[in-house]
Amino acid sequence: MKIEVITLHGVWNYGSVLQALATQSFFEQLGCTVEFINYKRNDFRSIGNYLCYTCKDDPFLKSILKSLVLLPTVIHWKRMFGIFCTRNLNISKREYITNADFYDYIPQADIYCTGSDQVWNSTLNNGTLPHFFLDFVPEGKKRISFSSSFGKELLDDWEIDEVRQLLNRYDYITCRESSGVNICHSLGLKQVHRILDPTLLLSSKYWKKFVRNRPVKQKYLLVYQLHKEEGMDDYLKEIAHRCQLKIVRVCYRYDEIRKQGYSLLIPTIDKLLSAIYYASLVVTDSFHVTAFSTNFQKDFISVIPTQQFGGRIYDLLTLTGLKARAICQFDDFSPLDNIIDWQYVERVYDMERKTTTRFFEKMLKDK
Repeated sequence: MKIEVITLHGVWNYGSVLQALATQSFFEQLGCTVEFINYKRNDFRSIGNYLCYTCKDDPFLKSILKSLVLLPTVIHWKRMFGIFCTRNLNISKREYITNADFYDYIPQADIYCTGSDQVWNSTLNNGTLPHFFLDFVPEGKKRISFSSSFGKELLDDWEIDEVRQLLNRYDYITCRESSGVNICHSLGLKQVHRILDPTLLLSSKYWKKFVRNRPVKQKYLLVYQLHKEEGMDDYLKEIAHRCQLKIVRVCYRYDEIRKQGYSLLIPTIDKLLSAIYYASLVVTDSFHVTAFSTNFQKDFISVIPTQQFGGRIYDLLTLTGLKARAICQFDDFSPLDNIIDWQYVERVYDMERKTTTRFFEKMLKDK
């Protein structure tokens, strides 16, 4: 069977491209042919558009300066993530930019799938994007969602009716977080299931084939920080001192090189996975780096973001019995005294993988 997937593969960040690769691999293991709809959001189509999107909430002068600082980084992102996607993902040759494109050039498939990541997050998407809800799919064709996420606990009032109408057309709905299942239930949708993020549906054995060399010879504390958090640097310094570890920091942008620690400057996907794999301890506020830390069975501390969208980390840690590895304040060193029961974590993942595989095997057979 051929499955057409729409997801956030074209967004320039590690989690988005890794979940896309995992989605493709999962369905290929079930014997399917997978193709990603080459959707390019207007504000991500070109470097200039992306910079305008990134800096849109800043005053004019600050926006200009920020754009100049970010320009080398964005050029690097576009090239690096573009190469990875071209080499590893099956992407349609036709580009889809406007919603009309989806109706004018409907991709042909047996099954249409809304992929994982925060595809239904109206905050990040600047509104409800109908194509992420498969509104273009002809009647009689099977519609599914695969570990899709709203990225928040509740819908805004303005989007409730529209989202209910769009989701009512799906044959199978699976969400990445329990909060997503709860949102669907609140809309009157009953047959909704929570499954793991696609990167976790593949075992560490799959991801180890991307692992290369250690980033440094010494034992190290790996830092992957997405959000600005006051007190984080002092916390990292104290953790490194207590554990006698060298600080190695993933610098997602060129201007982050000034931060403390040995810098991994915009590493390739292979280098990022290698850095997680060889780390003695990982400290992160990223969902996907938390996920890979648990998959590689690495000691870790998850910093729950104070800004927004931290629920997905808590949801994963609750499922795996790892809530004691999360902190909300930078005077909390208790995770260092918490011993992780990796056998329990692996049993949870093994059960989730088997249940999800059986679910989608049945879905493929259903007419």
